[in-house]
Amino acid sequence: MKHPAALPALVLCLVGATAADPPKKALPLPGEVFALSGRTAFLIPATADPHANAKPWVWYAPTLPNLPGPEEAWMFERFRAAGIAVAGIDAGESYGSPAGNTVFDTLHAEMTRRGYSTKPVLLGRSRGGLQTLSWATANPDKVGGFAGIYPVCDVASYPGVAKAAGAYGLKAEELEKRLTEFNPVDRLAGLAKAKVPLFAVHGDVDKVVPLEANSGRVKERYKELGGPMALVVPPGQGHTMWPGFFRCRELVEFVIDHAGVGLRLDSPRPYQVVQRGAKNVGTVRVQGRLGEPTRSADGLEYRVGTEAHPGEWRKLDASVKGGGFDATVEVPAGGWYTLGVRATVNGKPVAEAKVERVGVGEVFVVAGQSNSANHGAEKQAARTKRVSAFDGTDWQLAADPQPGASG
Repeated sequence: MKHPAALPALVLCLVGATAADPPKKALPLPGEVFALSGRTAFLIPATADPHANAKPWVWYAPTLPNLPGPEEAWMFERFRAAGIAVAGIDAGESYGSPAGNTVFDTLHAEMTRRGYSTKPVLLGRSRGGLQTLSWATANPDKVGGFAGIYPVCDVASYPGVAKAAGAYGLKAEELEKRLTEFNPVDRLAGLAKAKVPLFAVHGDVDKVVPLEANSGRVKERYKELGGPMALVVPPGQGHTMWPGFFRCRELVEFVIDHAGVGLRLDSPRPYQVVQRGAKNVGTVRVQGRLGEPTRSADGLEYRVGTEAHPGEWRKLDASVKGGGFDATVEVPAGGWYTLGVRATVNGKPVAEAKVERVGVGEVFVVAGQSNSANHGAEKQAARTKRVSAFDGTDWQLAADPQPGASG
């Protein structure tokens, strides 16, 4: 006699054996989360330059269940606006070990398979510095640059030889004897020979990852080896969530400069509004830089339009000095517009960048304390999505409390 209950049980087993659900991970910006060789990886894409041979990207670590976090959103937004994607892979607590480097190898292979640059800029936060700098020292020909936010650079400093030994498959005394084989701070010669640029922002009272034993020591040794490194030391800052670490303009500039971006636009900014004049026209300042791949460009063009009517390309009469360019263009009142700039060689486009949501209209200055930003009354937001606010540094959609005034 057959048992009718057996079939449903079998069906349930078969359903359970179908393709595994994709890994789940919260990201600070919209992106893709995917499995790679059994590890969780992510990619936050950017608008690609249609003329680039390979898409630039920055490689973030550590990629852990809660990282990258919301504090990274500000700099990730700026990378993305410059056409730079952000990616990472969870290598666990590998502490810069060969096993962790092998995991990193899989991400590099996957990203290049997807058309991304063979030379990303590596960005290590805290112990992510061990992971990224270790992989960089093992692969100096595959690195566009290294940037760190209070990065760990010395295994002995953090997490300590005893704690790290297991990740290396060694006993503590064995790792101690062989530490210079693995320790990033002791393996900088290849990066220096390749002239790979380094950058770090590191507080001078960091007790968890001391400046002197990590970023400071790397800078000293890298200088001796003839390698370039910039080090920003905020006074009185430790191993904290101080916003200055995650909104470091020097770090963002470094990454953009070395990620292989062909052309970057610094002005106008997204959501920026320019005052219109008596003829219902505004003067928009267009500033930016030509990257290393396009320094040979002999012309610049621009266009202003909307998604439905992108506009025609026109010559941009700009002053160009040291790779930077500066110009002004007249734009009729309205918006939001998309402003694009492209570099050309003998009339052929070689690089392109654009800024979305640029407007020409009315600009008002509101002065005062917290009430001027509407901290106390009913909070409001612009329903039209055509009102923006400036906090002295950046533009954003206007929503109470407005930026700039204290609360």
